[in-house]
Amino acid sequence: MKHILICRTDNIGDVVLTLPMAGYLRRLYPDCRIDLLCRGYVAPLMAHCVHFDRVVTLESIGDARTFFAASGVDTVIFAYPDRRLAAAAWRAGLPHRVGTSHRAYHLLYCNRLARFSRVNSPLHEAQLNFALLRPLGIDFVPGLPELPALYGLEAPALAETSAEVQALAARAPYNLILHAKSNGNGREWPLAHYTALARRLQARPDIRLWVTGSAAEGELLAREAPALLALPNVDNLCGRVDLPGLGALIGVANGLLASGTGPLHVAAALGRPTLGLFPERKPIDAGRWGALGVRARSLSARGSCPGCASAATCTCMAAIGPEQVETILLSWCALDGAAVAAASADVLAAPASSGPRTLVISPNWIGDAVMAQPLLQRLQARYPGRPIDVLAPPSVAPAWQQMREVAEVLQTPFRHGALQLRERWRYARLLKARGYAEAYVLPNTLKYALIPWLAGIARRVGYKGESRYGLINVMHHDDVPPRPMVPFYAALADAPEAPLRADVPRPALQVTAAQMASAAARAGLGTDRPLVVFAPGAEFGPAKRWPPGHFAALAEQVVAQLPQAQVALLGSPKDRPVCDEIVAAVAGTAAAEAVFNLAGATTLAEAIALIGRCAAIVSNDSGLLHVASSLDRPVVAIYGPTDPDHAPPFASVARSLSLRLDCAPCRQRECPLGHHACMRGIDAGMVWQALQPMLGGSRTVATDGFAV
Repeated sequence: MKHILICRTDNIGDVVLTLPMAGYLRRLYPDCRIDLLCRGYVAPLMAHCVHFDRVVTLESIGDARTFFAASGVDTVIFAYPDRRLAAAAWRAGLPHRVGTSHRAYHLLYCNRLARFSRVNSPLHEAQLNFALLRPLGIDFVPGLPELPALYGLEAPALAETSAEVQALAARAPYNLILHAKSNGNGREWPLAHYTALARRLQARPDIRLWVTGSAAEGELLAREAPALLALPNVDNLCGRVDLPGLGALIGVANGLLASGTGPLHVAAALGRPTLGLFPERKPIDAGRWGALGVRARSLSARGSCPGCASAATCTCMAAIGPEQVETILLSWCALDGAAVAAASADVLAAPASSGPRTLVISPNWIGDAVMAQPLLQRLQARYPGRPIDVLAPPSVAPAWQQMREVAEVLQTPFRHGALQLRERWRYARLLKARGYAEAYVLPNTLKYALIPWLAGIARRVGYKGESRYGLINVMHHDDVPPRPMVPFYAALADAPEAPLRADVPRPALQVTAAQMASAAARAGLGTDRPLVVFAPGAEFGPAKRWPPGHFAALAEQVVAQLPQAQVALLGSPKDRPVCDEIVAAVAGTAAAEAVFNLAGATTLAEAIALIGRCAAIVSNDSGLLHVASSLDRPVVAIYGPTDPDHAPPFASVARSLSLRLDCAPCRQRECPLGHHACMRGIDAGMVWQALQPMLGGSRTVATDGFAV
């Protein structure tokens, strides 16, 4: 298959629940073109799904036979049955036409029939869509926990929406979406309950309620629930926001409440807090239609409902009380407060120093945190007895915990990208009591510069960044082209006008032999076999990733030359799909048993420990590359859209590979030219030539507890 078209021409919720199937196809066939045919109102949101090369609207295709004949599609999947489209695909002679066997016209027009019944199936609707892949030889149904990672849907940027939508998002600290109606597609929670809920939430003036829906639903609410729309904490957005605007609002809201309707599934797919209300009756229950997401849950009334067969006589939706729903919604709005409280407890419990302390505010990226460590070395040399604390995001904190110079790591409790001025003020008051004499603000954002200013720390050092005059009172400037990151951070230890020093120390993490042994045992890796680490991910975006097929070919070369080797794929849960592709590519080869997919299966501390005992690492320009350098392990670094001179590996044995094409470094998340030649052009043989000498003389792990 080279060009797949998924036809899903019904409602937005059904389309969203088809995305995991598309995501799995993309994982299996990364080079295949995958398009979506959907209704016009759905298309603008589906354009934000990373799985599709093109989104085509049903209204735009004109004559369907002509469209199919000119499309270049070789496989069409009718995820939603449509007699006219099926007949057109047959007349156009598309080679593979997939449809369900229970539609009589599919027996005539489709030559790949999926035989299954939705009526009595215990599977979720998103799982049932995978049955459409069986006629193509793909017999796989993921478990419910696996589905959220396959959505691939991203929220539209708030900046791309109307001024009205942007103003709403900034109006209150907490915003909740109530999508009360379902256009007749689901069993609905009573409007009186929505009104009671909104009245209860008036006790929280920091919470705004956005009531969303179509214009027609807005008219219905105006007739049947005028008291709801009249409440002072409610904004009536019905008919005022298009689907992309709703997606953007969902992306910034603190959560969404709905029954079984499309926006419920959009919110779940975007990873937002989501609560779906459902009856117990099959097949309209949560087991079939519940929201599937990392922060989604469903709520149903327990017990029998004699009238559940009909919406007119059903009482189980009314049995879900507003107070039950309120408790869940308030927990979403308390997440930030709870995080601040937990972090505050850490600050209060931390031992106070009788003398002055130094605070370093960490960057948000692992690699940047590692490359900032020489700054701490210089600060400790200047003030040998002064404790250095680091305020870091939880995702980065383990890297700082492996640095000798750090006295304590305090974890930031704030949401990424959120101002949360009130929470920062509260946290700053706690920091003030710890007696910090100075603070080094490494991120360039205004938000992080607020913390030491609010804490009253006298000396606040950092780069100008977002014009942080006043917040930073020892301001450095970086007006020259981007300098290498290690001296960039280390320069903050000098006066702003001082020239860049050439004697900057190398970053150095520490990891003990016990940590390495424990991490290897937990990962199922043998300690008596050489370990080669691959880091195929890149948080910044796909442009920085060396192709999975190239990693697979390299794994085969490693095992062919070093049969006893183990190859560990490390990364975050976001890197799991890429690593799955590598595992799939080596299936059936000699490397299959030697490759361990540990992406998302280790903590960062465990990943650091595994890198500490590896013979060598092959990495994209990512945080783990710099972790390996700081542990002085042999490194092969692969660069494409980024500059190898800006953040090079600094291990004693290291090779940087870059084609240095005319279009590089573009520093884009995705290749703007579409060919990704800067990474595709570096083949496995080139990397093997750099890696092989490192494995031939692979170094060992010292028994004194440090990687050497």
